[in-house]
Amino acid sequence: MTTVGNHEVGDGEQFVSYRARYPMPSTQSGSTDSTYWSRSIEGIHVIALNSYQEWPAKGSLQHLWLEEDLQRVTFLLLCLPEMYIVI
Repeated sequence: MTTVGNHEVGDGEQFVSYRARYPMPSTQSGSTDSTYWSRSIEGIHVIALNSYQEWPAKGSLQHLWLEEDLQRVTFLLLCLPEMYIVI
């Protein structure tokens, strides 16, 4: 599982290759865009966000999706926001 980064927007490609190579569980999580998604895996709810979209603009599609997604999670005990950069 992956999420987008600066290499997908650097040449103006706008996630075309990313979408073709890395199908993410966006539709299963209710997302209308494959660049942000979530998935529950054995008691852990993983959320991937696209920092290159209109985030964190309140009212944006990604923001509204995140609010709805978090409301659907019934087992969330602890939220640990993390940012991992793999080089």
